[in-house]
Amino acid sequence: MLPERDEIIAFLKKHISIERLIHCERVEAAALQLAGKFGADPARITAAALLHDVCREHSPDLLLQLAIKFDILIDDIQRAEPLLLHGSVGAALVESELGIRDQAVLEAIRHHITGASSIGALAQLIFVADFIEPGRTFEASRVLRLKAPEWEADQILLYVYNQTLRYVVERDYLAHPDTVMGRNELIRKGVKAH
Repeated sequence: MLPERDEIIAFLKKHISIERLIHCERVEAAALQLAGKFGADPARITAAALLHDVCREHSPDLLLQLAIKFDILIDDIQRAEPLLLHGSVGAALVESELGIRDQAVLEAIRHHITGASSIGALAQLIFVADFIEPGRTFEASRVLRLKAPEWEADQILLYVYNQTLRYVVERDYLAHPDTVMGRNELIRKGVKAH
């Protein structure tokens, strides 16, 4: 069973800044708007969207320490860029401290940064909603907010994968294999970019 929204908000206020909480609420609103396209349950959307960044403001050292504490396998890219661990650590934290056992919600929190292949509709939706929420002012986010009503879920998802990879390549960041595999899965299914 999932905690009520007010319980989640109270929990978040102990872990993140008010600015980050506002971002999480915008992700929730964006995800609820796209819920029909992705076929996701509103109660699960609220939990996953609000909690996705619960560990986003942790230091790299703390993220590494918590990953070890929670027995999270750390890959070479996450070791080099510990911020990428905030989803996995966040999922473990809310399971431990809030008692959330819903695997779809935990998966969505875990994979909201990079996406991944074979993830469920809720995880796909939170990955997209984090990109599209109205506080994101970069051009690709503005474009997708305009186009999302006309596009199918897989087209929206492919756009986010493409833009995420473009972003990391242009900045010489490490590209996580989960992002590449998530994109490749869509291409293999025949999804075409706009």
